[in-house]
Amino acid sequence: MGHSLKQTLKKSGFLVECGRAFREAKVDIQRLIGAIKRGPIIRSYLQTHPLRKLQIGSSQTPFPDWLNTDIFPEHPDVIYLDATRPLPLPDASFDYIACEHMIEHIDHASALGMLRECHRVLKPGGKIRLTTPDLQIMARLCDPNPTAEQSNYIDWIISRNMPEVDKHRGVFVINNAFRAWGHQFLYDAATLKTTLARTGFTDFQDCKPGESNDPQLRNIESHGKAVGNEVNNRYESMVVEARKP
Repeated sequence: MGHSLKQTLKKSGFLVECGRAFREAKVDIQRLIGAIKRGPIIRSYLQTHPLRKLQIGSSQTPFPDWLNTDIFPEHPDVIYLDATRPLPLPDASFDYIACEHMIEHIDHASALGMLRECHRVLKPGGKIRLTTPDLQIMARLCDPNPTAEQSNYIDWIISRNMPEVDKHRGVFVINNAFRAWGHQFLYDAATLKTTLARTGFTDFQDCKPGESNDPQLRNIESHGKAVGNEVNNRYESMVVEARKP
């Protein structure tokens, strides 16, 4: 009787919607609390850091001496920030902005809005560094004769996410890159630079994760550690730096 009742309740559309509404309300309350708490933290950071650096999408890897932010802050040194909304930061107040494996999680229109806000809060001469999966790399995975590097990456993704796939594996990996992990829009280098240019950025530089001509932007990526494979992270990721004139 008890088991039957549980099964009936699980099938109740009303109760399912109530549960979803409760979870969404809980998230809204957490975000509201985060928005209230961040003001003093932001003011303190701006007052105590002559060199100001903003990380958007910190997850659980905050950088020392940076203002670390995320829409779901899970670390005590990370504050709440929804990068698709106006940034609660003064004009021309930051020297650097870094955003690693985040921009692909928002649609292109939202990315344009975020980059316009990044341009606004950067000082003249300030730099932004974006790290994101490279669509051109992904598209080549369906080549009929994959290279050793491509095969290694395909094996890794399949074993982690789709172990049942045994044919046309590159095609499945490409589709997975678009649909998994909340991805909304994947960029190739030309599209990313065009998007940056539309929001006022110039002087584009292509980099590899961990590498930069600017010492402040070297060795700051952590996605390779997060996924447990630095080799494949370097393979799939492109890094573009740009400057506010």
